[in-house]
Amino acid sequence: MCPECGVRQPSYRGSGIDSDRLAASILALLRGTLGAHKFYQRNVKLGVIYLCFF
Repeated sequence: MCPECGVRQPSYRGSGIDSDRLAASILALLRGTLGAHKFYQRNVKLGVIYLCFF
C-alpha cells in the first residue's frame, strides 16, 4: 500500500510467474499432444488446434 495515497501496489516477489511456467512445462511434457499446457495458459485457440491436428 502506498503510504501517501493508499493505493495497492503490485507485488513483484512471489507473483506466481515461475510456478505458472513450471506447471505449463509439466503439462506440456505429460499431455503436450492434447494441448493441455495451452489451455492452462488460457490460449484456447491454440489448445483447440493442438487437439485437432496433433
